Amino acid sequence: MGKSRLTNEIISFLEKNASNLTAKECSEYLHCSESNIRNYCKKLNLQLKNGIRKSHLNLDQFLNFTSESAYILGWIWSDGYVYKNTITIEIIDKDAKELIPIMQTIGIWNVRTRYRKNRQPQTIITCSSKEVAEYLRSLGKYPKSVESHTNVLATIPLHLRKYFILGLIDGDGCFYLNKSQNIIQISISGSENQDWTGIFNYFTSLGISSNIHVQKTPICCSAIRITNRKGILKLITELYIDTQLGLSRKREKAGEIKNYIMYENKSIKGSRKSD
Repeated sequence: MGKSRLTNEIISFLEKNASNLTAKECSEYLHCSESNIRNYCKKLNLQLKNGIRKSHLNLDQFLNFTSESAYILGWIWSDGYVYKNTITIEIIDKDAKELIPIMQTIGIWNVRTRYRKNRQPQTIITCSSKEVAEYLRSLGKYPKSVESHTNVLATIPLHLRKYFILGLIDGDGCFYLNKSQNIIQISISGSENQDWTGIFNYFTSLGISSNIHVQKTPICCSAIRITNRKGILKLITELYIDTQLGLSRKREKAGEIKNYIMYENKSIKGSRKSD
């Protein structure tokens, strides 16, 4: 890593995260040397976390649910896996900068960046905890298995389940808007044999209709989709009201879709009045 300039992005990241991260972890996020990170923090009068951090995750964080722990469970069920006693989430680098500060509120996680040719850098976030790993397996989180959301959703208090869905959408979901073809949908992707019962029932409990689509080619996969305007508007409102959780890029897309539908509704009402 060569020299880098102290940009507003670096300043913002260090001000938010320096106290919870080591110089090595910050350098991996920001793609500059550890010595530069230390110099920046000295200049900004910020204190870095010292030494090599031992990961730690307390089971109580999941037994006594918060919006943050429910949201992180959604991420684990989308882009995460459990192997032996290690919980791992793999995400693209730019999303990690938003997710990691939230994850640090419920435990101490180790972070590294993986670089592969012709691919975006991947951030690998891990934590070792035998009791948490066993708890997640008891809810159905196994490697290379057909996963279900039913048990984990049933464990989360009703008023916090939307945060699990938000984490799931941030990991494996999509807000889609094609104005030229007038197509709008919210979808969550999974394996070909994914059990969507828990998610389908959650949407139904909100009065939202959804459908399950299975694709055989070019890649075998499945998705649960919401395509009706009323349901899309209702879910977006439910997910983002009274919370700052959620990736900014997906929040912005959801906001664009919400505004588009509301503009449509106003146009329809206006044309009816003119008739």
